[in-house]
Amino acid sequence: MKTAPPSHQTCPFCHTPVALARYEFAFDGQHTWRICPECDHTLLMTDDEACMTASSLKLTAIVQGAHEANAAEPLHA
Repeated sequence: MKTAPPSHQTCPFCHTPVALARYEFAFDGQHTWRICPECDHTLLMTDDEACMTASSLKLTAIVQGAHEANAAEPLHA
């Protein structure tokens, strides 16, 4: 049986459990960094984490774009 992926990560600097969706991301051309929204420290991501995050961000952008398109359309009675 598969376990669900973790929804939070504890920042190793400020020790705050932070929802993964709250982290900001930075890219320097070679590496991907997660930025803690509580203390602003950066966490270097592994290549596997970066690929999974990129896929997740693309999916989120597609879903948000669909919601924005639907919100712009007038409601029909």
